[in-house]
Amino acid sequence: MQTLWQPIQVLGIKEQDNRTILQVAIQAPKEDILRYSSNGILQGELKLDDGKLITAEQRKKIFVTIKDFSLYTGYDAEYARHLLTLAFCYENNIEPFSLSDCSLEIAREFISYLIEFFLDNDIPLSQTAIERTDDIGKYLYLCIKKSICCCCGKQGVVYSLSNDYKISLCNIHHDEAKIKGLQRFEMLYKVYGINIKDKSNP
Repeated sequence: MQTLWQPIQVLGIKEQDNRTILQVAIQAPKEDILRYSSNGILQGELKLDDGKLITAEQRKKIFVTIKDFSLYTGYDAEYARHLLTLAFCYENNIEPFSLSDCSLEIAREFISYLIEFFLDNDIPLSQTAIERTDDIGKYLYLCIKKSICCCCGKQGVVYSLSNDYKISLCNIHHDEAKIKGLQRFEMLYKVYGINIKDKSNP
């Protein structure tokens, strides 16, 4: 499946038949766009940017994580940054970006990508992943998917809280939650149960 990624500008917006119709401008030749049509129909996804830029805290998390990767692999830090950024862009089919002025949302997704990459490849972080994440909901779901403790990152067990809400904890943190009570435990570690039905497409 071919995909075209291009920044757009919304020129017009109106409501019609319970739908919102957008008129957009894209800096690509018409013939390039029509290559992606199927039976004369163009389909795709729209992601709107609120204009907010990467924060200093996000930038710090990214560079510290890249440093961890550099120390683990022996790669030069700048090469490591380039390698991980390109891998993220390729996987998400987006243009390369600068960590000096990328959007807040791109930075958040990049941090989540890095954490998942580290967990998938057993690469150690210099602090717990829950301290490094910028999207706690996505991180908590990742812990459920991989059966790791969301508090410490060790091997965990997925526990059902109520209905479809689940959380992944190691034995130590599970016992602590039982002793302290779930509500106090969640406030202490800033974790909570995830509705897995709402996360069918993480």
